[in-house]
Amino acid sequence: MPIWNVVLDLLDSFSDDELKREAKPEGRNDYINGIVKSARLLASRLPGQEDLIRDLEMFRLKMILRLLQVSSFNGKMNALNEINKVLSSVSYYSHRTQQLQHCLPDDEMDWLTAERMANWIKESDVLGIVLKDSLHQPQYVEKLEKIIRFLIKEHALSLEDLDAVWRAQAGKHEAIVKNVHDLLAKLAWDFTPEQLDHLFESFQASMTTANKRQRERLLELIRRLAEDDKNGVMAQKV
Repeated sequence: MPIWNVVLDLLDSFSDDELKREAKPEGRNDYINGIVKSARLLASRLPGQEDLIRDLEMFRLKMILRLLQVSSFNGKMNALNEINKVLSSVSYYSHRTQQLQHCLPDDEMDWLTAERMANWIKESDVLGIVLKDSLHQPQYVEKLEKIIRFLIKEHALSLEDLDAVWRAQAGKHEAIVKNVHDLLAKLAWDFTPEQLDHLFESFQASMTTANKRQRERLLELIRRLAEDDKNGVMAQKV
């Protein structure tokens, strides 16, 4: 399907400024992603288009990443929405495939799996990009929560990733501290014992240099983590 090569080359040639202009506010249609998704839908209905489907999936992720890197707040929110849509899709199909793996023929298996999506997030440093700014916005952090929860479930969240999340709030404005602490508390149920243990070490290190207000915040966080820790790791340490 050479026509799609022309279309993708055209979209790929957009400058950062052009891409930012095309970024729509949250909830509005994004025609770039719309074109790629339409092409993906068409290709999936035709035989022998596995390579094209793979290329379309990767191109869509490439454009989402560019949007995340260069955009203002609205564009970043749009990009995070698209990432979370993909995460919901691959999580659903991963579960469906596990249930029907003996029934589905190979050509009905989606190329973009949960494992591949987790690898893309890691290789593209999506967490690092998202943690750079806008953490004072609760709705922005809510979308970050979905990404981190996905990584936890895919056993792809490293201790270095946790360190990056912790550093994102250290010494920052109180709104950022609150939002990141809320984020960690919401994720407590999903964290592994090793991850919770590592968080406790970060908590201890921060307590040594914290002022009175910061210590109050940290103690509140550790209390919430202990309440939601299904393994009792935090409760034993507090």
